[in-house]
Amino acid sequence: MVSVSGLLRLHISSSAQFTIWVLIFAA
Repeated sequence: MVSVSGLLRLHISSSAQFTIWVLIFAA
């Protein structure tokens, strides 16, 4: 069973990468 903190950390890291890509393409 996957821990909630593990899922949350994965979600935050993927969201951060997505935000970085958006900033790169928007620049």
